[in-house]
Amino acid sequence: MRIICADDNDLFRELLTRALSQYEIQAFADPLAALEALGKEAYPNLISDIQMPGLNGIELAERVWKLNPRTRILFVSNHNDEIYIRALEKIVPPGATYGYLLKSSSIPELRKAVNTVFEEEQCWFDKQVRSVQVVAKDSEQTLSDIEYEVMIDLALGLTDNMIARRYNLTRRGVQNRLNKLYRKLGVDQDLSVDLQTGDAINARTRAIYIALRRGLINVFELRKSDENLQAWLERQGRDQPEQ
Repeated sequence: MRIICADDNDLFRELLTRALSQYEIQAFADPLAALEALGKEAYPNLISDIQMPGLNGIELAERVWKLNPRTRILFVSNHNDEIYIRALEKIVPPGATYGYLLKSSSIPELRKAVNTVFEEEQCWFDKQVRSVQVVAKDSEQTLSDIEYEVMIDLALGLTDNMIARRYNLTRRGVQNRLNKLYRKLGVDQDLSVDLQTGDAINARTRAIYIALRRGLINVFELRKSDENLQAWLERQGRDQPEQ
C-alpha cells in the first residue's frame, strides 16, 4: 500500500518512514507537493500534519476531498485544539474515512491508527480527541459561525464599534452576539459570582481565556485571522474619501 505524507517536520517524516516500513511511504515537507502526488493515485491515502506553513492540514484536506472524496486521511498533530475539530466537521464528505492521532502517541498506536484508517477503512480518533469532539458537538456549548467570528475579533482586540463596522451591525447587534457567546462559554456564570462577591471580572478578557483553555483559538490561527484583519483595515483606508 502506498501512503502520501505531508509534514514540515523532518524528524517526524523520518519516524513515519521507519515505523511504517511495511508500506510505501512518499513524504513531502510541502503540502502542495503532496497534493500533486495524491492526484496521481487511484486510491489515495494521506497522513497530514495539522499545522504547516502556507497550507495547513485542514486546508489541504479540503482540497484533497474536493478532488477525491474517497481519499482516506489520517491527521497527526501535537494539538487537539477544538478549533481544528470544529473545522474538520465542516469539510468531511459524507462517508469519508479519516482519523486524528496525537504525535505524542506510541509507535504501536500509530500503526494501529494507520491500519484502521487505511486498511480497515474505519474512522479512528485519539482518546483525547474524542473528548474534545463531545464538547464540540454539545449544542449548549458549540458556537455558531457568527459567535465564533465575534470571539476571534475579541481576541484580536477589536472594540464593539469596530466589530459593528466590520460586519455592518448595530452596537445592539454586536452586544446580542457577545451575550450569546458569553453564555455558551460560561462567562455569564463567572459574572454572576462577580456580582455576589463585588470583585471585578472583565467579560471580554474572561471569554478569551476560556476560548484559549478550550482550544477554540490558538496563536497559529489568530495570526492568520490578524492578517485578514489587517487586509480589511487597509481596504477601509483606501475606501475613505480624501479630505
